[in-house]
Amino acid sequence: MAYTSSTPVEEIKRHMTLEDALHTRIDMGVCKGMTLEEISIKRFPNLRWYVYGYRGNDNILRAAAQIVWDSLQEGNKAG
Repeated sequence: MAYTSSTPVEEIKRHMTLEDALHTRIDMGVCKGMTLEEISIKRFPNLRWYVYGYRGNDNILRAAAQIVWDSLQEGNKAG
């Protein structure tokens, strides 16, 4: 399934793997050039912002951030 930045977030989330989400690269702001995996390790508050505060037009970034966030929350519940 191919998707674009304008594809609805829920549709992207149905097809994007956690690995794809972790490798999503940020192309703006203080985290420019970092992947969501790097952000989840080094700049965790920024990951939360991409999930709850990001208001840009990139639904791929929005979906990827939610997938990474959800996986970390599930990991915390299991531990």
